[in-house]
Amino acid sequence: MSKDTFFHLNKNTSITENAIADWKILIVDDIADNLDLLSTVFELRGAKAFGAMSGEEALELATDHTFDLIVLDLAMPHMDGYQLKQVLDETPSICHIPVVAISAHQSSMEKDKAKAAGFIGLIAKPFSINRIFAEIASMLEASQA
Repeated sequence: MSKDTFFHLNKNTSITENAIADWKILIVDDIADNLDLLSTVFELRGAKAFGAMSGEEALELATDHTFDLIVLDLAMPHMDGYQLKQVLDETPSICHIPVVAISAHQSSMEKDKAKAAGFIGLIAKPFSINRIFAEIASMLEASQA
């Protein structure tokens, strides 16, 4: 995939893998260090990152703001990533937002389960900071095909 490949996240945003300054991303993870790391990684590339440490907090942010992408941890207390994804899908104002799952489980069964739940892909923890943008760009491209 070339640097010039464009991804159309919604009707108002065109994004390249290496030019994500216009991204507005919601990152959901119940572990503060993971949330901080992912937020920093995206913000260093110019994106505006919002963080939520619970499904409930994520829903509130998702309904109050317009996001281009949601990065969602699957293993969270109270409302796990699968439950939150279902609620996102059932909410007309936010159901169109692409959602990437993040999980410590790297099995093909977990990837299949995430795909069946409507995630555009799954990034395994620990993830490569150098590869995360290429992985997400590839997922977005595949989801639009």
